[in-house]
Amino acid sequence: LSTQYTDATGALLNLDNDIALDNGDPALASTVRGLSLISQIEEEISQQRGVLAYALTQHNFQPGVLAAVQTANLQMNADVGQYKEAAPFAAVALFNTTLAGQQVTFADQQEQDAIALGSSGHSPDANGLNAARWTTAATVKLNDARTVERALVSQAITRSGALRRRAIVDSVIIG
Repeated sequence: LSTQYTDATGALLNLDNDIALDNGDPALASTVRGLSLISQIEEEISQQRGVLAYALTQHNFQPGVLAAVQTANLQMNADVGQYKEAAPFAAVALFNTTLAGQQVTFADQQEQDAIALGSSGHSPDANGLNAARWTTAATVKLNDARTVERALVSQAITRSGALRRRAIVDSVIIG
């Protein structure tokens, strides 16, 4: 089931990349590329939330669980870097301000602490973190990323509408 979900999500994210490459408008391409990356970031936050919550309920990292958290964290950080390079300036600014709240900072710190604890053979909850607090903080982070995503969707719709109107006007003028 997890593989089917990952495959379906990957196909949708690749569609965003195809749109970005094939549209011929740099502003729309940048917005769609940013949209694709923020969608990937959301997916990785969601994976981190679920996998670390599982480890916290088990009070240890089962085989492969620590590696899954580490991989999702590394990939998310790489995607955040790409997002900050590829997305429009205003979208990067929105990302930086939206994903800067206390709960997001808490989630990031607790995840790093849990990874460090797990890497040294300790329980992920040895620092007092529990599944409920982690899930709440990670959900806030995920919802903040979705706020950025909604803004990018709005920008893409607005830009594509403007391009459509311009194409209609051009076709009327040219005949």
